[in-house]
Amino acid sequence: MSSREATIRSFRARSVKVVWDGAAPPSVEALQAAFAPFGAISTVRVKQRTALVLYRDARSVASAVDGTRGPWIATAVATERADPRRGSPSAPFGQAPDAETFSGA
Repeated sequence: MSSREATIRSFRARSVKVVWDGAAPPSVEALQAAFAPFGAISTVRVKQRTALVLYRDARSVASAVDGTRGPWIATAVATERADPRRGSPSAPFGQAPDAETFSGA
């Protein structure tokens, strides 16, 4: 494995993708507060419909994915489908998750 491949693999292993419904995106500060209990965070990036939480240690990812409650869906980047535009990991392939999934119920 090349150095570049190892870096990419490490980045993916330490990353959590966060999605939400059509509401306004959460702030970086809100995401840091919600995900900090699961481990030390390197960075948080927020885009229009998704965010990326990068942990310093890959072991924090599973805790974050399992422990996230509320209006967001968290998935481990390393285990995502090859084409995330095809649907959410919490919904059947090609379908959007239902409103209950977003509400955390």
